[in-house]
Amino acid sequence: MAVMGIIAAGLTCFPSTAGQLRSRSLRRRAHVRLAAVLILTAAALPLTASAPAMAADLPSPIATNLDGFTPILYTPPGHTRPQVWQIAHHGYVPTTAPKVYCTDLATGQPCSLADGTPTAWPKPLNTWESPLGDPPTGNISTTREPLFVHLGSLLFYPALTTSSLPGFPHGSVGVGCVDLARQANCTYFPLQRLTNIPGTANVNGLTGLVLNNAKLYGVSTTGQVLCLDTTTLGPCTGQPYSTGIPADNAAAGTGPYDYSGTMTAVNGKIYVSSTNPLVLNCFDPSTNTACAGWTTPKPIGNSHSSLADAVYTDYDNTGTAVGTCASVGNADTSTNAVVNCFDFNGNPVSPPGTLGAIYPTGHAAGITMNPTTVTVGGDLRSYFPFWTLDVGYAGQTLCFDWNTQTTCGGFPNPDSHPTVNAGRTLDYGYDYDGTCLFGLGDAGWLFTIDPNTGNTPC
Repeated sequence: MAVMGIIAAGLTCFPSTAGQLRSRSLRRRAHVRLAAVLILTAAALPLTASAPAMAADLPSPIATNLDGFTPILYTPPGHTRPQVWQIAHHGYVPTTAPKVYCTDLATGQPCSLADGTPTAWPKPLNTWESPLGDPPTGNISTTREPLFVHLGSLLFYPALTTSSLPGFPHGSVGVGCVDLARQANCTYFPLQRLTNIPGTANVNGLTGLVLNNAKLYGVSTTGQVLCLDTTTLGPCTGQPYSTGIPADNAAAGTGPYDYSGTMTAVNGKIYVSSTNPLVLNCFDPSTNTACAGWTTPKPIGNSHSSLADAVYTDYDNTGTAVGTCASVGNADTSTNAVVNCFDFNGNPVSPPGTLGAIYPTGHAAGITMNPTTVTVGGDLRSYFPFWTLDVGYAGQTLCFDWNTQTTCGGFPNPDSHPTVNAGRTLDYGYDYDGTCLFGLGDAGWLFTIDPNTGNTPC
């Protein structure tokens, strides 16, 4: 996603468990500053990640030893080359553990502090405003498949904390924030209480985030839609919303844990997958109800399917959005990952071209995550992370060209990364700088891929 270079300063936040209270006047002033940043940058964001090229490369892969998810490229003011940020995933990881890492592409080394002082990474995340790593233990986690919303210098992530906050005595899920320019925690916004009530669906975690019309959306394990209004910096009126999305990992005593599904925003609607059961849902932010034609969730996958970890826009051969698709990994060796597509009215449609056949076969328990969709060589392409839990496929990139409706010309399918950790990358996600794809995965390595040839390094 393009970086707008707008810096938010003087942010305040909720008090810490140590009782670090902030004045209401300071909070109001900080919220006004943050709201201005969000509104200005949201209005300027592109719909796809076709960013201008930046002079960035990574001649050798870097072992970060952090189970990071999707890399986030950010160029600080005064820098000519970007940094690559990553945040560790999973809600059940101890909140005290270090979770954020920064690599400086100008040096190929861990980032220095904003003032140039060398520092150690990874660092913890916290719910109150403070420099990253101060204090040296954290109190916040994310989720299984975090989606990051990057606005200027601010990075928003789905957040889970067991710490007590006003109105949330036993912990909460909500929206966390890192100011990348200042290398600091900024305001955490709790949106729903953690619960532990036998016999009912419980809030144990969440998935998200996606941005739509200046609002951030997620879904908790109860199946309720969470919403933060970035114009008021408070919960959206009436949230959380109940729209028929099934509960997922919502048993009493399970949390903190993960929602095992993901989200995307397409043409003003929000599409949400779940694994138990395997269905796709649509939420309409204009009515805060299920989308027209989506009052009944749409089955995805089949009897061989496992995890519903990829939901993305379906495009025709002109690059026009025509619906939504979901890819569900296979649980055994008998089938490809299953692809189901739907038009905007909720009608099932055939996957375009050869999209349904891009996934390799022959190994069990496929993992496929949300693709990175960018324009390369004039064509709209989606790059899908893929691997299998039996590690027969230990980290591959799959590429689909929407304009030709087939695999990407010149790009191997599947494309492995043999020069990185002997090919064991276990890909989770990519970011794009206009020249190279940057990848991260479960193995804890940061690496690059040439989007035209599939070569690593780029």
